[in-house]
Amino acid sequence: MSFFVATTIGRANMIAMLEVDEREEPAKGEVRLSEACVKKNVESGLFKDMTHSVQNAIGKVYILASDLK
Repeated sequence: MSFFVATTIGRANMIAMLEVDEREEPAKGEVRLSEACVKKNVESGLFKDMTHSVQNAIGKVYILASDLK
């Protein structure tokens, strides 16, 4: 089982929703997200699936679309 957290990643501090292992605790500044929240943000186009571009990801990685420009 897993869940998503909102956090920042990379040198550019891009806003991301990361799928993490259920045993992981959100770090300071990270926020746990519901499945419905993640689904809505991805379906609206606000976040883009960038899982294929990230190394060492445990699960899905969605990046704020405006941070990719």
